[in-house]
This record gives sequence, structure tokens and C-alpha cells, in this order.
Amino acid sequence: MSANFEHVQSAVFILGISQFWAFNSGQSQFWAFHKYAEHGLRILAFPCNQFGGQEPGTNEEIKEFVKGYDVQFDMFSKIDVNGSNADPLYVFLKNAKHGTLTNSIKWNFTKFLCDKHGVPVKRYSSTVSPLDIEKDIEKELSKD
Repeated sequence: MSANFEHVQSAVFILGISQFWAFNSGQSQFWAFHKYAEHGLRILAFPCNQFGGQEPGTNEEIKEFVKGYDVQFDMFSKIDVNGSNADPLYVFLKNAKHGTLTNSIKWNFTKFLCDKHGVPVKRYSSTVSPLDIEKDIEKELSKD
């Protein structure tokens, strides 16, 4: 099974974010992945407020906040990633790539790498450094 990424046709990097941590911590290393955009990588960011209330803003407030940064990724509306209201994309991702103990997302910055066909290749916990993911991204982008 795969997600519908027909319009993308390249590797896709998906992460749940909170604006506080995304722009004020080591997680900002993700933005270095912009260099892979010319090779087709798409970064899809999904704000989520299910973890410690770290994303309390409205979608409009989040949009205004990120205008202050030169973000070159697709920012989506705030979603739930766990529970009965979990976004269908995250239900699919969690079922395709299980977590260590459960399928639940444990914190913002749980990440997924999907191939150009929308098939999840790997799941990364929130503690995995962006620098440790780079080789996997390069590998996916090098595939025909």
C-alpha cells in the first residue's frame, strides 16, 4: 500500500512539527534538507498540538509565524496524529512503519521517509538527528 503522491513523483520526507521547536532548536537542521529540493525531495510538515500543547496557534497564526523564516517546504494545516481524529495520512504511515513499542506517534518530530511511489521506507523517532537521516534521503533520491 502507498500514499497518493502522484503529483510529487520523488522521495517525500514527512514530519510532525511544532513551531516553537522547529524554529528554535536543533530540529532546525531539517531546513538544511532544502538542498535536496533540486533533486526532487519534498518536505511535508504537519503542525500538531497533541504533545505538551507545543502548537497552540491557529492555522492562520502558524502561517504568519513561518513567514518570518525562509521555509521551502510544504506546510499543512494542524492535524492530530494519534487517536480517533488522527489524519488518514498518519494512520497509513503508522500502520506501514511501526514504532518501537506501539504504532502511536510519541512526540513531535517523528519522521517518515517515503519513496517516489508513496511507499513508506523508514520511520524515525523524534530523537533521531536530522544529520543521521541524510544518507537515507540520498539513497532514495538516487533510485530510478
